[in-house]
Amino acid sequence: MTPELQSVLDRLDEVERRRRGPSILSILAALLSIATAAYTYTATLRMVPPPAAPRLSGVVEANRFLLRGLDGEVKGGMEVERDGTVKLVNGRTGAAVILAQPTGLVQLQLRSPAGVVRSALNGGVEPSLTLTSDDGASSATLVAKPGSPGQLFLSDRTGTLRRGP
Repeated sequence: MTPELQSVLDRLDEVERRRRGPSILSILAALLSIATAAYTYTATLRMVPPPAAPRLSGVVEANRFLLRGLDGEVKGGMEVERDGTVKLVNGRTGAAVILAQPTGLVQLQLRSPAGVVRSALNGGVEPSLTLTSDDGASSATLVAKPGSPGQLFLSDRTGTLRRGP
């Protein structure tokens, strides 16, 4: 073998050794990437939360609702106060207040824009219906008592209470 041929073979050997190093590194990098991806995927499978309880569609929950007109202005609303009073309100034309107490008293009030109770329907042991003038001076109340005839109470503009027939 000639020295030139030996030199060419030595250089060829050197090139092949240099080429083998990066290819092994490339294979190791690819394997490491696949292992990392597999670990991440299995970790996310373990962290998936359990499915939530099914919710009924069409149910809206809140303690206050505002009702707006087509112009975007608030026209009224509905709210629940801390004591359990449920109010349906329209500030310009008056309010309807619904009250249900733990004692069994259920009441529906219709109020004027000034807040005067114009009429009240009371449910309970002795149900009653009350009608009041806007100034609050005169009123009529019909009371139904269990085991006895109903009663009618009238008050005139002077505030004098008169029992009906």
